[in-house]
Formats: sequence, structure tokens, C-alpha cells
Amino acid sequence: MSRKFQTLAALSLLSLACTQHANAHWLDGHNYAAIELGSNRASQQNLYQQGFNFVNIGFDNDFKFASARAISVGRALDIGPRIELSYSQRSNDIQSFGNRLYDGGGVLAGDGKEQLKSWVVNLWYDFDLKPLGLPFKPYIGAGLGRGSLDVKGLAAGGVSFGDASADVDVRQWGFGVSWDVSEAMTLDVGHRRVRTSTGGFGNIPNIPPGNVEARYRAFTTQLGLRLKF
Repeated sequence: MSRKFQTLAALSLLSLACTQHANAHWLDGHNYAAIELGSNRASQQNLYQQGFNFVNIGFDNDFKFASARAISVGRALDIGPRIELSYSQRSNDIQSFGNRLYDGGGVLAGDGKEQLKSWVVNLWYDFDLKPLGLPFKPYIGAGLGRGSLDVKGLAAGGVSFGDASADVDVRQWGFGVSWDVSEAMTLDVGHRRVRTSTGGFGNIPNIPPGNVEARYRAFTTQLGLRLKF
């Protein structure tokens, strides 16, 4: 786990602990736990070896509820900011292999699954519209973290390429709208965009030797439930 993410996680937990005992008005707020489920759409992924894009991976992006899952704990301040620590998993089936440099081009049907598992520290800002007579709270924000990009059962054209994994930095931004259904419960509809740094998968069986590199990009539409405590 990178030192940058360890620092962010520590600051997040320290914030929760400190604000628990704070009396200043601007720190008034509440803690919460959340669960989020949604449909994940992964962008085409370009695989590189020695600087050359040798194949593009396409994903099955049909709507699948719970192809993205997350749990979070956080602290929401009455004045708007909300900081949280979140663990999420996003997964998509691999559907095709295109731009096949080693096989003369063309497209082949593909098999396998790719999953991003990540810890992210998020900072959101809730806009309170109650003074306007509206019960909703739009929000916007972003986060930084660390994750693992895992590929399982990679295959195409009857050839197996096995499993692979890469550690990556994770960045995300998002927006949404929430509304309180009770004193202790809040519903949330949101959109997230996720992007990683370039990860190295090492050598992959049945292709020429050399470190295989790729980035991951995806966007998620999700429904969340927050419980205050």
C-alpha cells in the first residue's frame, strides 16, 4: 500500500476521531456507515508492451446491478463537507480482443473477468436546499486511493492467458443527490468515474515475454443507503 494512501487513510480516521469530541459549531455533524450497489461500465482497455499497444480489451457493459459494490464509513458536517473511507469492488466480463498486433489485427471473442478492488478516501460536499423548500441534497466530490486490478481466466481463440494482477493508484470523482427518509437513514443516487494509474501485470503466458501494462477506466451508476450513528 502506498505511503500516500496510508497518509490519506490515517487523516480520514483521525478526522472521525477528533470531530467526535469537538464542540465547535462548524464541526457539528454525524457519523455514518453506507452500503452502495450499482452497475459498472468499463471503458475499452489498451494493453501495452514495451510501449506498443498490442491488443485492446472490450467488456460486457450490459446493465448488471451489483457489478459495483462498496461499503463506507464517514463523517458528515452540518456545514456541507463529508469525508469518508470507502472499500469498493467493480467487475466486468471480458467480451472481445481487438487490434491484435501479434496476430495480424482483427477481433476475437474473449473470455475472463476483470475486477478492481480499491480503498479510497473521498471528500464530498452536500448542498442543503432546505432553505429553498426542497428536500434533496445534491453533492459533488472526489477521492484518492490504492487498489488491485485483477484479471481471471483470460482467454481468446481457444488460447488461455491465465490470471494476472497489478497494483494501481486510484482516482475518482462523482456527483449525486441524496434525501433523508428518516432521522437515521438517507438514500443516495450517484454517479462515479474511476481511473487508475498504469499498472504492470508482468509476463502473461502465451504472448511474447515482457511486462504488460494497462490502465483502468470505468463509470458507475449506483444506489446507496447511509445509516447515521
